[in-house]
Amino acid sequence: TIRGLVHRVADGPSVGAVFKTGTVLAAAGSHESLATLEAHLFQLDDGTLTGHGTVAHDGVGTFTVTGGSGRYAGAHGSYQSRQHADHSGGGSAEYTFVLR
Repeated sequence: TIRGLVHRVADGPSVGAVFKTGTVLAAAGSHESLATLEAHLFQLDDGTLTGHGTVAHDGVGTFTVTGGSGRYAGAHGSYQSRQHADHSGGGSAEYTFVLR
């Protein structure tokens, strides 16, 4: 599980937290991963959003919004991620949402 703070703009105040879990996907008999299947929970000041999708080796992911609460109750849509891992337990990610 990975967690981090959420900011609406870089270096702005925190508006919540994100929690992520992932499963590495690989072909049968192979030790090379194809992608990572991830589940996300965004706990924001005005509600929550959940999503599922895949992240490629370059850190780019495509996700479906699977639910929400508070301001985001009934939300659906998608989002893209660009993750920048530094392999020391740190890093950053950018998320771009299209909610309907």
